[in-house]
Amino acid sequence: MTAVFAIRLDNEGMNDRNVQLVAETAWAVRQCVIALKNKDDYAGFRYFPGGACKWTSAILQRVLAEAGLGGWVHRHGNNFPDGDSHTWLELDGWFLDVTLDQFSGFERRAVYLERNLHPQTSIYPNQGVVETTWIDDSETLTRALNDVNRMLGDQRSPAQPSHHRAAAPAVPFVGGSSA
Repeated sequence: MTAVFAIRLDNEGMNDRNVQLVAETAWAVRQCVIALKNKDDYAGFRYFPGGACKWTSAILQRVLAEAGLGGWVHRHGNNFPDGDSHTWLELDGWFLDVTLDQFSGFERRAVYLERNLHPQTSIYPNQGVVETTWIDDSETLTRALNDVNRMLGDQRSPAQPSHHRAAAPAVPFVGGSSA
């Protein structure tokens, strides 16, 4: 897992290697959020992936930034007046979503990392960029971010014997069709 955090997008952009690093990091963060979803303190993750897109995207954005993996933008779309909404990340025409599997037709997409349009764009036509400085003002989200970073650190700690470290995961269903 150490290699996930070794490359910086600033110099290379989203080449094949960096796409894989972002996908692996997104997968790892997703697994951490799943581990946190049953904790009473983290109501925003309770029904993950459903209803967890805002919290999860904010934490994923921060982890990617701290890892030097680009300046992802927190995008929010809604279909008011119905009141439904969804949140994902974008960077230079790339779309990253680790909660897309809450929607019908995307159940097998644990990590969506694709260039082109986000598949929910037509469902949530009213879109805007969301500032995520609010994460620093939320004691709960700050604690969740710290827990995610701790879990990620445990996965990639060089002090552990190699047979105890988590291997870089095979990321299911990154890009391409959802079938």
